[in-house]
Amino acid sequence: HHHHHHHHDDDEQEATEEFRAAEKARIETEGQVVDESVYYMKQTVGNACGTVGILHACGNIADRVAPKPGSYLETFFSTTKSMSPDEIAEYLNNDDSMDEKHAEASTTNEDGDAIDPSTIETDVNTHFVCFTEVNGCIYELDGRKASPINHGPSSPESLLSDACKVIKGFMERDEGEHRFTIVALAPAVED
Repeated sequence: HHHHHHHHDDDEQEATEEFRAAEKARIETEGQVVDESVYYMKQTVGNACGTVGILHACGNIADRVAPKPGSYLETFFSTTKSMSPDEIAEYLNNDDSMDEKHAEASTTNEDGDAIDPSTIETDVNTHFVCFTEVNGCIYELDGRKASPINHGPSSPESLLSDACKVIKGFMERDEGEHRFTIVALAPAVED
């Protein structure tokens, strides 16, 4: 996969940074309700954000869609369920089995040639954020932020449209960025 590299206009970068700072300040001042059953982890330097996004998604539906017994995910979630977001990040960093899976997938390109590891994950503009609905609210789970962000009332049925509203806000602040990809984790529809 080749990512298209380009530089942001400073204004757009500032709009996004300002929004992030304002959001953080608002939450610090007013506080927010984060349901204790929200599964959230921090993203530290060593973690690939795609992995964190997937773990966020799976961790928050584990009550509805249990991971396969004995699988990597089941072990991971049962081990980390009671940890703090920082501890989970630390655990993921020290988890060799995850690293090996990840390293294998990311260090060869489509032709199977090895890629220089220092070129991986250098594109800071590519970032994964997970939206999940937990007990009637939609949460934005971004491992780079201080906590989950509660974006208000939602339901399993309206999650996708509610997430799209939030994402639209991201896009309006960041007009130069066109790589917004939305992946929905949804139940498989039986024929």
